[in-house]
Amino acid sequence: MLTAQTSNYSCSKGIGCIPRSLLHRGGAYSFRAEHEAYPVAFWLNSIGISAIVLNYRVAPYRHPVPLGDIQRAIRLVRYHAAEWNIDPKRVGVLGFSAGGHLASTVGTHFDFGNEFSEDPIERCSCRPDVMVLCYPVITMGEHTRRKQNKLTGEKTKRRNSPSIIQ
Repeated sequence: MLTAQTSNYSCSKGIGCIPRSLLHRGGAYSFRAEHEAYPVAFWLNSIGISAIVLNYRVAPYRHPVPLGDIQRAIRLVRYHAAEWNIDPKRVGVLGFSAGGHLASTVGTHFDFGNEFSEDPIERCSCRPDVMVLCYPVITMGEHTRRKQNKLTGEKTKRRNSPSIIQ
C-alpha cells in the first residue's frame, strides 16, 4: 500500500527533523496518475521535504477504503518517526484531484489514536498537521456527479431541485 520515496535528508544540528509529506495522486478513484506522484516527490526532496507516495486503493474499492488507507499511512509515519528521522508533529498530506479530495477528507475525518488498541500503530493520531490540496474535488454538485459515482459506487438520480445559488 505504501511506496516509500524518501531522500537522504537528515536532521541537522539546530534545525530538527525534516517534515514528511504523504502524496496522494489523482485518478478519479479509478487509477493513480503517475505524473502526480514521483515527479512531485522528487521536487519536494529538492527543497528538503521528505515524501512518501501513497498507493491508496482505488476501484473496485470504494469509500471509505481509501480513507482508511491514508489514515493508516499517517499513523505509520508517526509510529516510525524516530526510525525514519522525521518530526512526528510535522506530517502533512498533499493531494491532486481525487487525491486532493482524499487529503481534505482525512483532514476533517481524523482521530487522535486509540490508546487501548493492541496495535501500537493504531495508538498514533491520523490527523495531518498540514494539508495541501491541488485542484481537489471537494464539491459534489451537478458537474461532479460522475466522480461521486466513482467514489461511492452508487448510482445518482437526476434531481430537478433548484440551485441554492442562482
